[in-house]
Amino acid sequence: MKIKTFFFISFFLLFTFLANSQEGHRTGYAPESEMSKYADNNHESGNHQTNISGRIIDENTGKPIPYAHVVVVNTNLGVAANDSGHFKPLNLPAGKHTIKVQAMGYKSKEVLMTFEDGKTKKVTFELTPDFINAEGIVVTANRNEVSRRDATNVVNVLESKMLEKTHSANIAEGLNFQPGVRVENNCQNCGFTQLRMNGMEGPYTQILIDGHSVMSALSSVYGLEQIPASMVERVEVIRGGGSVLYGSNAIAGTVNIITKEPTKNSFNASATQGVISDGVTDNVVSMNASLVTDDYQNGLFLFAQHRDRDPFNANPDALWDADGDGVNETKDDFSEVFAIKSTNFGLRAYHRINQRKKISLEYHHLGEFRRGGNKFDLPAHFADIAEQVRSAVNGGTITYDYLSGNLRHDISLYNSFQHIDRETYYGAGQDPNAYGQTTELTNITGMQYTGYLEELLFASATLSAGAEFKYSDLKDDKLNSGAVLPIFRQEYNNMGIYTESEWDLKGAKFKAGVRADKNSLLDKIILSPRANLLLSLNSTTQLRTTYSQGFRAPQIFDEDLHIEVSGASAVRTINSENLTEERSQSFTLSLDNTSAIGEWQTYFMIDGFYTSLSNQFVKEIQQDDEGVAYLFRKNGHGAEVYGVNLEGKIAPSEKVSFSAGWTFQRSKYKEEEVVWESEDGSQAVTTNNILRTPDSYGYFLFNAEPNHYWNLTLNGNYSGEMDLPHLINPENEYTIIEKSNPYLDLGVRVERHFHIDSNVDFIVFTGMKNILNHYQDDFDAGINRDAGYIYGVSYPRMIYFGVKLKN
Repeated sequence: MKIKTFFFISFFLLFTFLANSQEGHRTGYAPESEMSKYADNNHESGNHQTNISGRIIDENTGKPIPYAHVVVVNTNLGVAANDSGHFKPLNLPAGKHTIKVQAMGYKSKEVLMTFEDGKTKKVTFELTPDFINAEGIVVTANRNEVSRRDATNVVNVLESKMLEKTHSANIAEGLNFQPGVRVENNCQNCGFTQLRMNGMEGPYTQILIDGHSVMSALSSVYGLEQIPASMVERVEVIRGGGSVLYGSNAIAGTVNIITKEPTKNSFNASATQGVISDGVTDNVVSMNASLVTDDYQNGLFLFAQHRDRDPFNANPDALWDADGDGVNETKDDFSEVFAIKSTNFGLRAYHRINQRKKISLEYHHLGEFRRGGNKFDLPAHFADIAEQVRSAVNGGTITYDYLSGNLRHDISLYNSFQHIDRETYYGAGQDPNAYGQTTELTNITGMQYTGYLEELLFASATLSAGAEFKYSDLKDDKLNSGAVLPIFRQEYNNMGIYTESEWDLKGAKFKAGVRADKNSLLDKIILSPRANLLLSLNSTTQLRTTYSQGFRAPQIFDEDLHIEVSGASAVRTINSENLTEERSQSFTLSLDNTSAIGEWQTYFMIDGFYTSLSNQFVKEIQQDDEGVAYLFRKNGHGAEVYGVNLEGKIAPSEKVSFSAGWTFQRSKYKEEEVVWESEDGSQAVTTNNILRTPDSYGYFLFNAEPNHYWNLTLNGNYSGEMDLPHLINPENEYTIIEKSNPYLDLGVRVERHFHIDSNVDFIVFTGMKNILNHYQDDFDAGINRDAGYIYGVSYPRMIYFGVKLKN
């Protein structure tokens, strides 16, 4: 009750401040004198209404830029241009305002303008092409729209077109093309994946949908694979601690999935078939459509995607001992690539009550069936091994945005939810009692206030403050001969309150903030501070440094809800009764340069990082009194991760670009941790290395459009050697540490465009993934295989082809 009372008091106080504050707002960047070359004319409006209207064009060609955005800096007030580059009058109060114009593929432009009562400014803005997206707009750095160049954190962006050009059907497949990020498969049977950032495991990364941490423990198990590319506008990635804004788990970094917002009337539909081997196919059909009213007051975006993939066995010639006579005489028929059938659909819509009030709605349904093991034509409990999951995820967000009449104060109220219903079978040896059912409801109610102040302490500043109340209720039951047997239930809530201020200094920006979280699983309040400094060394070079703290509460995590079947038995995870929260301290230092050499545009970044973990969570294999193995989670002695990320981009023109990233890192425990220990304690396997983390990995992307008809994309991912556990003896769970082989995953895609008319394209494409077929060649075979002994590329070589219709 105290938490709820405090939450509503916070709402009241912020609304009161909004209504009564008399502070001025911060001005922008470009001098007013620059406005003279854009002004076509000024004339009396006759009704004393101050506004701006005009058009946006390409400065090189003079052609209009359709669907560009004109916004008032430090507010959410804006208007979109139509298909001819013209934008309708944008009403604002008299005074000085910085107007920003931005469009995909162009450098944003800011101009300081003075608006007088009763006058309208009609202007023409000229934008410079941005081939390398150095100045794209991002929101994850501070929960407000800001240019990547102006963000005090390094923000990497994975655009939807890159998901398409790398033939990524979902987010998990596309994130490998980001520096410091790896997505790996952790299970032969069901394809459970983890996103690893800066050398840390998946639970150290906070996954957001449109800025909200509604991706819960349960949905994170297979969640990134379930989010279709057709739903996504872009994915923003911030490496380093972000707990000050996003709470628990934002230690290694934050991945913010931005769903598509309707900006124009459009339609896209595509169909693709991939062929792995004879009779093994991967088929994807997707569509999306966007509808916007002529006055841009209402918009609706719809998406849908269906996928159907066959299972694949990489060991058809391997033999194993099926009858226990000591002779390997039975052929392996277990899958390494799981079967999947998924149907996803959803929408995003908005309604502008007026130019200062907006209501937004996002909804998604993610339905999926996946299964790995053998005997796919029989029910799961007739298989020798089966991991089967049937899940239905329903989630969404409703948001109300309000901008004060003087454009100095923004407030956003939101509620996000996600409900998951999951039916599972994790079993071996034809066990009829290995069925389960898991449900979870997650709900987040929150608000954020943003104020633009002429002076706060020592300089003009942007002040952000907010509160979030998160509730989660997770139930996991076992179905035993028709009876429902409760396994566990985890119900918790978390109240988070944060404030952060960014001061705009001449040639520099300084940001500092702190968040207080009270989690019902903990007896104390957790404070997570963060400080950032951005220095503009010159017009092309910037230096950034960050210090942050974060935490993870001792709750049930995503990997616990994936019951790994290893050695013909299900292995569960159990938390120690004395498990306490895990804390982190992170430091980053980065230097980036954006330059132009003639017509060529270049970008280079070097980013050093260090994270120290205390009381980190570790797991060791133990056995209970009945000899059943389980993973026991306890607090460790600490760990540290450090390294450097390199990123470079070069584009001679808008038709040719090359980008690459590379990471060198070390991930180590401060003291040796136990991986396996014999029941009597006489034998043990220990390690100083955090497992499944290579010391080096990287990617590259090359794209060329020689003309309006052809497009070529080459891409590659490399990962070096890494240590990983390997279960050798199922009887006593004896586990050793193996060294994996390095791998290189190369891909190619070719497109041919046919212009049906000026607005409609028909596209035919083909390509190949894993050209070199660098696929793991030492999988275990048979019912006693270690399903967790898997590494490297997720697919063997696959050829695909498809068609697309878009306007």
